[in-house]
Order: sequence, then C-alpha cells, then structure tokens
Amino acid sequence: MASVSGCISQESETPVISEDSMTVTPQFPEFELNDHRNLTWQSSDLPNRYVAYFSAIWCTHCKPTLGALDEVIPNGSLLVFNKDGRDGYSNISKWHTEMESGLNRSLPHPFIHAPDIALELNVTPIPTVFFVHNGDIIQRWEGLHEDKDQIREIWDSMR
Repeated sequence: MASVSGCISQESETPVISEDSMTVTPQFPEFELNDHRNLTWQSSDLPNRYVAYFSAIWCTHCKPTLGALDEVIPNGSLLVFNKDGRDGYSNISKWHTEMESGLNRSLPHPFIHAPDIALELNVTPIPTVFFVHNGDIIQRWEGLHEDKDQIREIWDSMR
C-alpha cells in the first residue's frame, strides 16, 4: 500500500478547497524549473491564469483528471507537476510518454519535476489541482475530477 499513499481513489462530489493551505499560501510559489523537453518554465512568464496539476509518476488512477483538464485548459496554461521527490521517480520524459499513451492522445503541456513546490503547497493527496489567477490560488481541488463543464466554468470565471 505504500505505493498508493496519498492517493484519493474516488471522485469527490465537490472539489475540496483547503482553507488552511489558502491561508498559509495564498499565492502560487515562484519557480524556475525545466520540463520533460528541458525547456525552462518560470512563474513570472506564465499567463495571468493557469492551472497547476499535481500528481506522481506512479499514479495511474490520476489520468482521468488530467484528461479532463487537457480538454478544457488551453496549451501553455496547464502545468503538470510531479510531486514525488524520491529517488527513481524523477523521469519526467517517461511519465509524459506514459500519460500520452494512457490517454491515447498528444499532451502538449509541460511535465515538470517539482517536489519542493508540492511540499510548499502541502500537496498530499493526488491528484491536486490549483486554479491560479494573477499568482493567486483561486481554488484547490483534491481528488479525481472529470467534470469538464465545471472545469470550464471555473476557467472562464478567472478572466
């Protein structure tokens, strides 16, 4: 069971919004990290609204949430973060390829190894999704979410 520690296996009826995390970290942390193609991503260069999806390389049940986000969030506005900093869990290129295969489509989004950001945001269950507008965390979801209409509604409200 150690390999699924931190997973949430059932879809919540409504997103979990963690008030403690919102109080401690109202803004998404600044970062400069490389993605699976070795391109550098800086928080200062991101659009005014984006979505940060946190998962782990080994989390196969997290694909539906990423699949739904991929269908709604435009290219350049969805960041896929690996939260697992343990040795042997940092091959982001392999993770990207496996997720594309699992979802049976191309994923143009950056896959980024970011265990330090996950720790700073207190990301424990996966997947965890942050909707960010002008650096502020607008919503935090924990667990599986596949409702594309709900994702679109939140995304559109952040204009």
